[in-house]
Amino acid sequence: MTWISTAAGALLVVLTLRDIFHTLLHPSGEGFLSKVLSRSLWRVAARLGSRARDVAGPALLVLVIVVWTVLVVLGCALVYLPHMDDGFVFSGSIVPARRNDLLDAVYLSAVVTGTLGFGDVVARDGWLRILTAAQGLVGFALLTAALSWVMQAQQVLGRRRTLARYLQAHRRGVSRSAVAPEPTSLVLDRVAHDLAGAHVDLGQSASTYYFHERDPGSALAVALPYAAELAREGRASADPDVRDSAAVLEVALDDFADLLGTRFVAPAPRADVLDAYRHHQGYDRLD
Repeated sequence: MTWISTAAGALLVVLTLRDIFHTLLHPSGEGFLSKVLSRSLWRVAARLGSRARDVAGPALLVLVIVVWTVLVVLGCALVYLPHMDDGFVFSGSIVPARRNDLLDAVYLSAVVTGTLGFGDVVARDGWLRILTAAQGLVGFALLTAALSWVMQAQQVLGRRRTLARYLQAHRRGVSRSAVAPEPTSLVLDRVAHDLAGAHVDLGQSASTYYFHERDPGSALAVALPYAAELAREGRASADPDVRDSAAVLEVALDDFADLLGTRFVAPAPRADVLDAYRHHQGYDRLD
């Protein structure tokens, strides 16, 4: 039983750390656990309506961080459990008759993960002292990584909202003109550049896909069809510079649609993917 508990705990910790690595550091931006939690929470939010979608993204970050922490605590507790009687020293304030090995192991693991350092349970064996110290470092790193993850998500969302706002503003500005002007290469280049950045952001921070914008004017899912319209108009221009810029924007749109189709909706032609993206985000179809 000692080896079973130790092996199960160690495996749980390793799998959790692997998921943290793939979510926060790997170019995929998504681990298996975070992927399952993201999709499950998003499906539930979609059934509950727009209000649930509004909080799905922030709730997802909190949920994943909590699950990671709980799994690290439980995994290390399983490693400590067989050694609670002979591997640790308890302070005099702990009554031996009221002790429970499982509860003590979970308590110790939670205290060490939180780097609280109460000192009422101390490892006696050398390898356990090293293990608790390593767990404390993992807990500190997890806290730091979680805060960095939240900050990174906010930066990604800010850039995505800025692109959506720019496209929406450009569309409204053009609609107010007496004669619709041809898109300039400067506009097309800017949209292509920012869309390429949004592609990189979404690829490396997949959790931000599940953030729903209450204001459709800040939603890239709503604004992207207009970017495709700009590209079509630019390809029909007599100006070779505009045509070249429009071709670059077409490629950026295709790449972004490929990412959406591969990882979030379903592979399909670009127009269908963009429409599915809009629908998946909870917005009505464009007229």
